[in-house]
Parts: sequence; C-alpha cells; structure tokens
Amino acid sequence: MVRVAFETLGCKVNQAESNMYEEQARQLNWQVVDYADVADIYVVNTCTVTNEADRQSGQVARQGRRRNPDALMVVTGCAVGNRANTTHWVSLEGERTLFVPNAAKEELLMAVQEHLQRETLPIGWDLPDPQLAGNTRGYLKITDGCNHACAYCIIPQMRGSVRSVTPDEVVRRVSRAVERGYRELVLTGIHLGSYGRDLRTTLDQLIPRILAETDLYRLRLSSLDCVNITPALLETWRQSPRLCPHFHIPLQSGTDEMLRSMRRFYNLQTYISTIERIKEALPEASLATDLIVGFPGETEELFEQTVQVIETLPFQQIHVFPFSARHNTPAAALPQQVPKAVKKERLHRVLELVEYKRHSWLQSWLGREVEVIVEHESKSLPYRRGLTAHCLPVRFSAPGAPSNELLRLRVTAISSDGLALEGIPCRGRGNSVASHPSERLASPNGAL
Repeated sequence: MVRVAFETLGCKVNQAESNMYEEQARQLNWQVVDYADVADIYVVNTCTVTNEADRQSGQVARQGRRRNPDALMVVTGCAVGNRANTTHWVSLEGERTLFVPNAAKEELLMAVQEHLQRETLPIGWDLPDPQLAGNTRGYLKITDGCNHACAYCIIPQMRGSVRSVTPDEVVRRVSRAVERGYRELVLTGIHLGSYGRDLRTTLDQLIPRILAETDLYRLRLSSLDCVNITPALLETWRQSPRLCPHFHIPLQSGTDEMLRSMRRFYNLQTYISTIERIKEALPEASLATDLIVGFPGETEELFEQTVQVIETLPFQQIHVFPFSARHNTPAAALPQQVPKAVKKERLHRVLELVEYKRHSWLQSWLGREVEVIVEHESKSLPYRRGLTAHCLPVRFSAPGAPSNELLRLRVTAISSDGLALEGIPCRGRGNSVASHPSERLASPNGAL
C-alpha cells in the first residue's frame, strides 16, 4: 500500500484543498499517515504570504525528504509560484520532487499518479467535496483568486483572478456533505467576499440558498472584508442561528494614511461603521481581525493611532503580523522601511493588548451554557475539545463522547493556556441538553 503524508501551511483555502487530497488518496486505497512518519509520498501545501511562510514551507518539505530520501516530494501552493525568488527549494530540485502550481492544484493527485506511472483516476472522480481531516469541520472552497492589488500582497500573482463555483454546485456539495454526516462547514476562498463576481451573483444570494436548500446544522464564513458585509447579508445572519455569529474582518491598519499606502479598498470610518452595524444586529457576535505592524511609513504616531482603534473596537481575537517585504510587490519598494527591531517591539505591544482583550472575552463566558461539536479524540490529550458557534474553543472531560456529536456544556473555568475554556456537561434540562456524557443532544448522523 502506498503511504502518503500531507502537511498544510497558510490559509483555510489550503486546508480545504489538503482535506480534499486526503480523501482522494483514501479512495485510491492509499494509506494516509502523519507527516512525521515515514511515507512514500509527501505532499506539502505551501504558503508565501510572508518571507517567514516561505522559509517554513521549504523547511517542512526538507523534513519530509530527510525522513525518506527515496520518497516522492510533492510541493504545491503559493510558494511554488514564488520559488524563483527564493533559495528555499534549491536542495529539493530533482526527479524525486514534483512542483504543482496553483493552476493545476485540482489535478494534483492525477499528476502524482502520472509521475508514478500508475493507473488513472476512476471515472466520475469528484474532486471538490469537503472532507473531515483532523477535526469535525469541513472546509469548502467556493472561490479562488483575487482581483484586488493590495501593495503588500503577492497572492493575486500566485492565484490569478477570481474564479467561483456556481451556486447550484455549491449547494450540491453542501448537501452531499450533510449526507455524509457533516454538522459544520466553513466556506473559504482567497477573497471570499468576491464570490460570484465572475458569475454575476454574490454571497448575499448564495448564503440564503444554502440555508434554505440544505439541512446543514452550522455554516461558518471565513475572512470577509468590511465592504463585503452588506445589509442583506447581515440580515441573513440576524435571522438564522445556523449561520455562525463569528466575523473575521481584516483591518490591517487603524489609520487612513496607512490604508491608502497599503492600497486597501476602504477607509477607517467604513470599517468602524461595519463593526457598529454588526454589533447592533448581533450584540454577542464574536469579532476577529488581521493587523500589519511596521508597514513602510508607519511612524510611532500612526502606530499609536492604530493601537487606540484596536483598544476601542470589540475584537476578541487579533492576528498580528510584522510587515514582510515580498519581492515584486509595490510595498517592497516603498521608502521609509521600518527597522526590524521596531517592528518586533510594536508586535509585542499589540500582542499584550490581544492577550488582555481575549482574556476579558473568555471571562465573559464563565457560568454560561454553550453548545459544542465534539472534535476527534486525541490520544495525547487527557480531555476532549469542541468549538462553539462563536468560535470559542472549549475543552472538557467526556470519555467516550463520539466525534461530531452535539453536546451542551456549562463553562466553569479558563484553562491555564488562556486559549480555551474548561466545561462540564449541563444537568437537569431534559432532552435539550446532555445531563451526562453518555446522553447527547442527537446521534452523530441525526438531526437535532
């Protein structure tokens, strides 16, 4: 049996693609093993959003090569398109390495089979279905590419322009996922908010169709820009508890001067107004954002203004990145590059604020009941894990609880790492909650 191992870096789009590859490999009767194990084929789905992501991608690939020098190394993702500008891949060039560009990603296993001179894929091969891989959420990519040209971003050069899956096909894939037992799906895309621009449709039209035409219990959207959260889409969120009230909305900078320099397509007031509309419609919605510190031209005064904005807005999670100059992007040639030491100092200052805001948010859940979908059991952990609709990670003791099960818990404590909560099964609420770990809200494949 062919042993194949997958490792994924970067965004949820990459995760969705890798999940798809794993299922395809199993349908080929290949054995999917952990990337830390010896394998015949190693597949690395890379990221190039920063120089560090490039370096890590090359490092991970070399680790696989060291585990089995005779293995076929398959490298795909955005770093493949950018590898001419780096030295991370020199030692991997050769007949035992297959570089698959993003444009050929959906045919990756076909390319592997051809390289190994094996039989072709079965007739009717269904490439794009979401798959379970390591947790109980499926990731469904519904659009690829990006039509924007942010000054710091190389991804549009690697992924091309927007290409969307038709609404009928998205609904079909969601329905099939539900039939296979999925309770939660995450819609992803390189720029999810641009979905349908090539098809003359929008997310505003797609999301109500998914909710109306499928029995999916939870639908979650990945990152959206503030300009993509329209009144119609927000109204759908307000009316449907099945649409998870968690918003990931990149800010990048809290000043209009920096946003213009970054070539972002909104100003600060537009962003703040969007947050206000969300909290008005969904007061308990959880909010996450992305932030770049040390962008060229960011003075101490501009940075302090950004910090003030972050302090004011009700974020529960902030992903902070020091600016990384990418070759062939406008930002790399801008004057007033910020010294590395300054970027590092600003990063740590924001991270301290992030920790404070997240801790305060976690504290607000103490004593409350939450509903989680139980994730796969880990042999290395003494507890089970789950995720709430608000993207709150919960850990709890419930030996024997089946994966993908719905379970209602009462939050009892913030865990020592500050990133998850401990919970206990709720009692005394009849059939609507679990009064004991063996009594569930529903069977794994049933409806709530």
